[in-house]
Amino acid sequence: MFIRLDPQSGVPLYMQIINQVRQQVAGGVLLPGDRLPSVRELALQLRINPNTVARAYRELRHDELLTSQWGDGNFISVEAAVTGDKERVRIVSEALDSALKLAADMMMKPSEIAELLEERLRAMREVSHEDEDTDREA
Repeated sequence: MFIRLDPQSGVPLYMQIINQVRQQVAGGVLLPGDRLPSVRELALQLRINPNTVARAYRELRHDELLTSQWGDGNFISVEAAVTGDKERVRIVSEALDSALKLAADMMMKPSEIAELLEERLRAMREVSHEDEDTDREA
């Protein structure tokens, strides 16, 4: 698990931890049964107060993404697999909503937005195919 905090973002540190764990679950980086660092380990790694990590873990347990086994540690829950699919859709929807709001604020027409989206999808596919070709050559 890799967590990167940005103290300047205005988002509380515990929420940054929660959001990044959710994103890693949604993206399949963290899978049910994966062990997370202890509160103390993650606090040392991130150089933050252990109470901040404890709060994030408490919220993740409340959301049923995390289970704790006394003496063994904190693990991604089995329920996280189902939640991960919903979370992926939620995360991408929020990002698209932000992009669409920006486009509307810039007075872009729906046809321009659709054309731009299609163009970006084509570019992504091309990069993806180039990566596949590079992998085959290696």
